[in-house]
Amino acid sequence: VSQSRYAVVFTTLPALLLNGATINLEQGAGLDKLLIYRYGMTFPVANEAAYAGTAVTINLGDGASILDSMIMGFTYAVYSTQSQGLRFRGVKFDCVNGFYIEDSTDISHLFDCYGWPYAAVNTGGWTATQMARSGVAFHVAVQNPGTGASVNMVDCFDYGYKVGLKLEGTNACQIVAYWSDS
Repeated sequence: VSQSRYAVVFTTLPALLLNGATINLEQGAGLDKLLIYRYGMTFPVANEAAYAGTAVTINLGDGASILDSMIMGFTYAVYSTQSQGLRFRGVKFDCVNGFYIEDSTDISHLFDCYGWPYAAVNTGGWTATQMARSGVAFHVAVQNPGTGASVNMVDCFDYGYKVGLKLEGTNACQIVAYWSDS
């Protein structure tokens, strides 16, 4: 994998730097074609130790979406609770944990979403410590009795995560062409 392949991603997206804040998506809200990363990050990162906070929080945000964006440097890329019909397409992320979708009683859709150590890319190669992420790339869970969690994942991938895909108490999940290299 060459540096130039990922340099295009960094330079063609408008950047949004978060300094201890989270983006709260409400019902029907969306983000499109953004580079979101933690303020103060330096590239390439040595490891995930400096990653903190949550980039995007969705709570009761039915129909929220993130499209064709990149998220780096957080404990969670996306943390969603009790939100239905979410849509994520073309989201690339490098965070300790990628997507956490909890108690979504209607199907959430993830298409072409990739977790990879993007922030570790450099021209001289990178170490196993730079590539490793200790969390879960894709986590769909039921935490409250009487609720459900459904997801439709198509063509998603993760690399370097301790756990690639975790389905916890879910129902009606469809996982197609999912790859994990962890």
